[in-house]
Parts: sequence; C-alpha cells; structure tokens
Amino acid sequence: MDCHSDDGTVLLFEPNAISGQDPSRAWFVDAGSLAEWLVTWLDRRGRYEEDAVDGVFGRALWADAASRMQSDRATG
Repeated sequence: MDCHSDDGTVLLFEPNAISGQDPSRAWFVDAGSLAEWLVTWLDRRGRYEEDAVDGVFGRALWADAASRMQSDRATG
C-alpha cells in the first residue's frame, strides 16, 4: 500500500512482468484505494477468485515507482 497517497493506493509487485533490469516497471496499481481493494476482496471479485484470469499485465503501472525508488536510494 502506498502510505504517501491520501486514499492508500494498493500496489502489486509482479517481477515476472518486467523485461530487462528496471524494477520500477514491476509495480502495478491493484486498486485506487484500500477501501476499493477491500470491497473487491470481500465480494470475491477480480483476481481473488480461483477461476479468475490473471490480469496482472492489464493493470496500470504505478506511475510513482521510479521516483520513489530513486528517493529511497538517495536517503538510504
């Protein structure tokens, strides 16, 4: 979860989605907010169903991944 966002964007890390060495391209938005994610999970919709089609690659990339990873390296 992105604790820097007001809504608590839920993120998904999928390293199999990247080709090359850019790990920032492995972060996807799973839900726009924690509340949205919880409703989806409780309703047993989406990728939480046993027979759901894997839609990882259909998800939007997390736009802030590269900048957050850079700032973590600079401060760490």
